[in-house]
Amino acid sequence: MKLFSCPQCQQPLYFENNQCLQCKQAVGFNPASLNMEPVISDAAQSQSATVRCTNHSRNGCNWLIPADHAGGLCQACELNRYIPNLKTEESQNQWQEFEQAKRRLVYSLVRLGLPVSSKRSNEDDGISVDFIDPDAPLPKDAVNTTGHADGQITVVTNEADPVQREQNRIDLEEQYRTLLGHLRHEIGHYYWDVLVKDNASLLADYRAVFGDESQDYGVALEHHYANGAPEDWPQHFVSAYASSHPWEDWAESWAHYMHLVDLAETAAAFGFSIQPTVANDDQQLTVTQVCDPFSGIDFATLAQQAIAVSITVNSFNRSLGQDDAYPFVLTETIHNKLNFIHTAISQQV
Repeated sequence: MKLFSCPQCQQPLYFENNQCLQCKQAVGFNPASLNMEPVISDAAQSQSATVRCTNHSRNGCNWLIPADHAGGLCQACELNRYIPNLKTEESQNQWQEFEQAKRRLVYSLVRLGLPVSSKRSNEDDGISVDFIDPDAPLPKDAVNTTGHADGQITVVTNEADPVQREQNRIDLEEQYRTLLGHLRHEIGHYYWDVLVKDNASLLADYRAVFGDESQDYGVALEHHYANGAPEDWPQHFVSAYASSHPWEDWAESWAHYMHLVDLAETAAAFGFSIQPTVANDDQQLTVTQVCDPFSGIDFATLAQQAIAVSITVNSFNRSLGQDDAYPFVLTETIHNKLNFIHTAISQQV
């Protein structure tokens, strides 16, 4: 994520800010400019080019839309299909957490230059997102498990409950589990369809790197849940689940590519320079200046810098008694998979 500032006083702002706490200027994020812009008062909105997303009053959405935009929803909120009943404070808080993660997802997709359209306007090829309470009555065309199918992404509400999500992480013996991670994984399935499925040359290269996705998906998952991942999975896959099927390997790798890009973008925005004081720098931690990952750098540079930043941030966390922010080791095989994704995105844009 880039660093934002108040358009009036230049005070640094978080991506989620609705107001500058320094000068009290109301602000909103404009996805067209990728900047924080001033929000005009209600009385003067008739003369403003942009207005707040309708969901500002419902979930705190701070995105802006053109004043004449039909429907009143921003690019991120337009992706919604079903949301849970919001009668309880818990469900409202869960939805707000989910929407914050989704806005970060959409920001990154826009920055990567990837197509982001809603099924509202592009029914066949667009994206639609359900945030489903698995204990509530289910809409007839929805599912009550987290997943993806033909652009339809579902995330269940208990993943927005930090206690339940942590218990899920422990039960599944995962190193990392977040709402943003879920969304990045599921959107990875969608972009496999967009970038790879109908591109014969890219599909052949994909199979050489990830394996043949035509093997039975259901059988592969049953085998994975019955027998677990192979013992040597850390040498070949970014997670145990990635070893279950080439589609899941792609989706897990896609999520990690997005993690690394976002990490590098944040470090670049803060002007990170890493100069370790140890004499032996075999891990290549030295970074004179972290580059903006959207400046056209190659994947080798992106990976080296992002990993150096992750080790630095992990060290910060350990100093505070916290778990590692990025608890993963990326082998050469995993690097090759991430590089393939980097290339596939670069060719598309």
